[in-house]
Amino acid sequence: MDKVKTVGLQALKKNLSHYLQDVKNGVRILITDHQEWVAELREPDMAFRDSSRIAYQSRASEDDELVLFRSLSQEARQALMAELDKI
Repeated sequence: MDKVKTVGLQALKKNLSHYLQDVKNGVRILITDHQEWVAELREPDMAFRDSSRIAYQSRASEDDELVLFRSLSQEARQALMAELDKI
């Protein structure tokens, strides 16, 4: 069974490195803002790891962040942009 933690956006900002270490250890992090689930941090699936490794090795002309952003679903992109607008 997956390990899951829920964390508020402000706590995530203050302790990001801690939560990223949890993710590396297999924990899925559900991120909330005002009691509403807005995002999820988890390890990338194998298909994504393979495609991102290929993109890196081929020295794609786009920044890594743009490649990752484009790999997100439309709903995830909108949620991410909404959260970034709040910062």
